[in-house]
Amino acid sequence: MSRKTLQARTEQALVVIILSTATLISCFALALSRM
Repeated sequence: MSRKTLQARTEQALVVIILSTATLISCFALALSRM
């Protein structure tokens, strides 16, 4: 595996992690505001 491929994979993983974290936080905030 080349270095460029590894970097692209890492960037993709970071984007996925950021998106899922943002979704979790927004769901949590929504649940808190409903209480």
